Amino acid sequence: MARRTGPIAGAILALGLIAVTASAQRFGGGLLGGGGSISMLATIPEVQAELNLNDDQKTRIAALAVREKLRASFAQANSQELQNLPEEERQNRLDALRKKADAIGKGIDEKVGKILDAKQAMRLRQLWLQSQGARALTRPEVIEKLGLTQDQQARIKKIQADARPAGRPGFGPNQSPEERQAAMKRMRDQIEKAQKESLAVLNDDQMLDWTHMCGKTFKFPAGRSPGRGNPPHPPAAAPP
Repeated sequence: MARRTGPIAGAILALGLIAVTASAQRFGGGLLGGGGSISMLATIPEVQAELNLNDDQKTRIAALAVREKLRASFAQANSQELQNLPEEERQNRLDALRKKADAIGKGIDEKVGKILDAKQAMRLRQLWLQSQGARALTRPEVIEKLGLTQDQQARIKKIQADARPAGRPGFGPNQSPEERQAAMKRMRDQIEKAQKESLAVLNDDQMLDWTHMCGKTFKFPAGRSPGRGNPPHPPAAAPP
């Protein structure tokens, strides 16, 4: 498929950035954040209002979210214990831990999907994509939906790997408020740059599909994050 350039391509890219950039920066997803699970995302009051959840749905999702918090805490605690191991052994054990935690998280997120009706599940998936930002472009189901080529996948993966810092550089316990604000601005600028570069890899048709997949832009509340951990699984659509 030929890639279009010029005003049309620029306008489409702008739409894609509007759909995800602000949300990814506020929400803790996107390229540099760990992203939160679907079950934790669905516990945010503003998200629940957007989905028009009833009291029974809120109660059932809250119960699942408790299990998700325990899963994330377990994964984090175990990964911290591995820091002093040789690099190869540490990486192998981390990979095994991620797979185990990922399988548990997938089961929890699938249960959340069954609590919702089809319309709610679709909207929650849109909000998840917005919270993840261009980071979602590495998810198998998103790759398949957009028809990303091997070259596109490799370019996006490199952009995101180059943008991901080790730890949290620029932050320290003795920083002044001004220094912390400056560090936060540098991080936001880095996220936005990598976000734009990742989305620019898409052709016009893929960008239109991506914008449609993200749906209407949702403004996530500042300071709200569903947590860190493994990449979440999109909620399963409710049966018709």
